[in-house]
Amino acid sequence: MLAEKPPKTNRRPAHANCLNTFAIWTRTAEPASLNLSVSDAISNHQQGRLLFSGSDLGMPIQVRQWQQLRWLHFDQHSIEACIDLDSPASLTIPYTEAMVLAAALKPDAQQMLNLGCGVGSFERYFNHQLPQLSITSVEASALIIDLAKRWFLLPENLRLYNCAAEEFLKQERQRYDLIFCDIHIADGHPNCLDTLQFYRHLKQALQPSGLLVINVLPRDNDQLLRWLLLIRDPFTHLMLLPIDNKQNCLIFCFDQSPPDDLEIIERASQWDSRYGSNLLHHCDSLVRLPVPP
Repeated sequence: MLAEKPPKTNRRPAHANCLNTFAIWTRTAEPASLNLSVSDAISNHQQGRLLFSGSDLGMPIQVRQWQQLRWLHFDQHSIEACIDLDSPASLTIPYTEAMVLAAALKPDAQQMLNLGCGVGSFERYFNHQLPQLSITSVEASALIIDLAKRWFLLPENLRLYNCAAEEFLKQERQRYDLIFCDIHIADGHPNCLDTLQFYRHLKQALQPSGLLVINVLPRDNDQLLRWLLLIRDPFTHLMLLPIDNKQNCLIFCFDQSPPDDLEIIERASQWDSRYGSNLLHHCDSLVRLPVPP
């Protein structure tokens, strides 16, 4: 889910304050590039033709289309997903491409777990780019799954479970090379993100050499700091990736030492050359948290 950054105040963004709290280095990112037509669509949710209107968990939900773009949104402040019908496998939302950096850092991954399938953006992308990657998908909302199949070209024959992420992890015994966790609904988050048990279950589901990436939408510095302290319990190595001009912040979690900066840049460059993405741009914003003594 993509969340616009709240109106400017005298307070610094939550992730900026938290970086200072951890006394870590940071680098300035270049402005994000976003196709103008996509930007227009997601900045005005009421544009386009209404395809579906309903509610999920008490929240209004709509599917709309403008030219080749089709999107799903919960309210006037957030976009859940967007598909370019002329290029269904492309990732149109900035943070989703940034999350793919995790795959570039694990080029040998064979098993992936996607918590928060949504309308299947990552499933379409990886089915096209890495058809050999076996994906297990989890989505808590039956309505979202139905809309994904009806309006968003959700790939067939998916290993897709309709249940909450925390319930899936409690019962899962398989270990994965790569885990994506994007389980926000509108601009909120499920209670499991505030529990240590959830991150310990994520650790148990990850191969020792695997990589977990989590999309969070911190409302303030304190909330981000609480999440980082919880995640730090099972995971020794953490890296942050704030998304330009958005509330989103990605947390990359490793149990083993992550690649050094030069190797990250090299792998991102290789991915960009092969798949036409722009991961190098996001590398400039990566921030390493210090390893605890």
